Amino acid sequence: MLGAATIIGAPGLAHAGAATAATAEADPNDQGLKDIVVTARRSSENQQRTPVAVTAVSAAQIQEKQIVRLGDLTRTTPGFASLGGGTAGPLVANFSIRGQSQANPGSGNDSPVGIYIDGVYQARPILGNSGVLDLASAEVLRGPQGTLFGRNTTGGAINITTQAPKDAFEGYLKLGYGNYAHYSAEGVVNIPLSETVATRFAGRYEKRDGYVQNLTTGMRENDIKGNYQGRASLLWHPDSLPIKLLISGDFTDYRDNGLASVQISDDFGLGKTFFGTSLVNTKDDFYKSYSRTVGAGSYVNTVLHVPVGTGASGNPAIDQAGDKVVSKGINANLDIDFGAVHVKSITAYRTDRSTSNVDIDGSPARGVSFSSDYGNKQFSQEIQASGKLGELDWIVGAIYFQESGKEDTVSDQQFFGGNPFPFARDSTDYKSLSRGIFAQLNYHVTSNLRVTGGIRYTWDSRDAVRHGRNGGVLPDFSDSACAVVSGFVPTPTVRDPAGGCNDARGGKFSYPAWLASVDYQVSPVTFVYLKTSGASLAGGINFRATAPGLESIGPETVRDIEAGVKTDLFDRHVRLNLSAFHIWRSSLQENVNPIIAGRTTQFQINAGNARQYGGELESTILPWEGMELTGNVAYLHSKYVAGSFLAPTGVAATPFYDRSGEPVPEAPRWTWSIGATQTADVPGGKISLHADYSHISTFAFYANSFNPTNPALTPALISRLNDLGLVKGHDNMNARLTYNLAHPDIELAVWGQNLTQVKYYDAPFTGLYQLVGIATSSISAPRTYGVTATYRF
Repeated sequence: MLGAATIIGAPGLAHAGAATAATAEADPNDQGLKDIVVTARRSSENQQRTPVAVTAVSAAQIQEKQIVRLGDLTRTTPGFASLGGGTAGPLVANFSIRGQSQANPGSGNDSPVGIYIDGVYQARPILGNSGVLDLASAEVLRGPQGTLFGRNTTGGAINITTQAPKDAFEGYLKLGYGNYAHYSAEGVVNIPLSETVATRFAGRYEKRDGYVQNLTTGMRENDIKGNYQGRASLLWHPDSLPIKLLISGDFTDYRDNGLASVQISDDFGLGKTFFGTSLVNTKDDFYKSYSRTVGAGSYVNTVLHVPVGTGASGNPAIDQAGDKVVSKGINANLDIDFGAVHVKSITAYRTDRSTSNVDIDGSPARGVSFSSDYGNKQFSQEIQASGKLGELDWIVGAIYFQESGKEDTVSDQQFFGGNPFPFARDSTDYKSLSRGIFAQLNYHVTSNLRVTGGIRYTWDSRDAVRHGRNGGVLPDFSDSACAVVSGFVPTPTVRDPAGGCNDARGGKFSYPAWLASVDYQVSPVTFVYLKTSGASLAGGINFRATAPGLESIGPETVRDIEAGVKTDLFDRHVRLNLSAFHIWRSSLQENVNPIIAGRTTQFQINAGNARQYGGELESTILPWEGMELTGNVAYLHSKYVAGSFLAPTGVAATPFYDRSGEPVPEAPRWTWSIGATQTADVPGGKISLHADYSHISTFAFYANSFNPTNPALTPALISRLNDLGLVKGHDNMNARLTYNLAHPDIELAVWGQNLTQVKYYDAPFTGLYQLVGIATSSISAPRTYGVTATYRF
């Protein structure tokens, strides 16, 4: 569950345990832009003097800009995109920074965008986009962050800080209602127990009807049956000891009726053949679907007049439509200030469980559907020490991280009655271990010139046992036969007690991360920097059926060079932050959706090398009293290196060949947004109107190109697949009007999102196209609007 601000009058450096990024209070007579403190380098620094491309959003801005989920940060951050969860579920985080994202959110591989909550790394994306609750700040760091944040931050990092207990009794209650019968309630209470002990409790509930009508079953999909979130925290800061201990625990329980899967193509005409009508989604019926779920009956081929399947498979794991996520965590942050040395310990334990059901073919018949069950436990311990020695600022640390769990996928691959072995099951037990040490030094050559050097080394190990089965009639698979899950050929001697087959895989990886930078304070209002860095995305294991030799993926390595300028102009009424970068990516981890042993499957490969370059601009302008204008724009050029791509053909000796014409997936060329906030005093209080408009250009979700070893992939087929695999460019407009009463402290707000009702397919799936001509996708949310009332005490 998700969920800054050192007050400063002049730029400075605080210990790693200081408060995190938020808008700080400036001179009350100064109408210029305020200083912002960030922890992008694990220390509290003025954002305008930090040699990192970072966007920081305060608690007040989170409310103002309607940042309800982490994905909403895309509207405030250049080069940051939030992609659809697709077949993985509605809460799965699939974030892209500078064209780097995790296309396959499985448990055997990782995301290049690391998510940190109160300093704790969130390994699995199961809950990454569930919603924000009582946050102090959110930071988005762009570019490799491997030295201080570790592996799996080759694209960047999202650094979240929740509100800590305070030494005052306070809180708020917020109630909301919106269209689609959207009810929400949120409350926070902060209770000091003594002069040295304080507690804070936060909770949130929401419920919403689905905005997609399933014409087959009559059910509403893309709903929220219930989203319960809570957090409790305790802060101890004794006056007699130089320590501070913060302990917090959180939970989330989320349920819905399932994510709608709609057809975006039926090129072989199966819809008309079986049902007498096309099932392809159109603009007119965008929020309608025909997906098979519980209760659907059998269907008759209108041409041949014979049954073609049934809507229910008989396996409850597949037929019980819906998503369910349960997550719990506890962490303890201990700060000890020895004066010359500051020590911080971050200890955390978390469990996550997610189940989801998806009908991939998007039709009422038994085509292809599956149920996934992800379970994960993680424990981490990090120690940091920092201090200052003359003109040298230093920080060193070590981290221990381990996780284990099980991923279980049951699929019904009937292909409209044509598969004699309809059920397939991929079940994997896994565990991983990561250890790392790091150090970073900042040396002040002069009062304006600073050089920085950092290094981290990481040792990883991963182990997994895969159990592949071809199911029989019984849903418990007691009569199932071993399935080919890789180049490993199963035999009865390796059959496990559950009826499956064991295929043990493992790997050990180690890699360095490094950083070197120089920055210079040109004038009191202008700061420039130049840096270069390198990091790695951890190697992994494919849990689902693969071609021989592709059971594991190696690390992806990234290095970059970046230059930036940060400046405040016109008496701090205009702020411009500009960065330009060039990225070298090697052994890209990319997703493929081939057919293996007659089964649809999905896994990752090391897909050659790529080069990316671009630039980003962030601006804030105060043109007149009460008005704030914001804007950002990012350009990204991405291209594969000629001849570096290895294609998964199922042949052990697959050759290298030129695939440089293929687009790099999930790398939009343009992203931009503009926003405006006008506040004004009125009798009894204040009013505020905020509006923002954002755009993301067309990008490839999946991509294919000609493969000389696979003649079935003809140029015409490749062209069609690539067209279906695009996420079309789209815009988003949001607004919020608030009226704040001074006494009592009540806020009334009217809000709207996607006000222009933009429609697009956000996560296309083309894995069935070669077999049956069908491609499907999840879809964007419609226009939503509502009102909230908040009482603060």
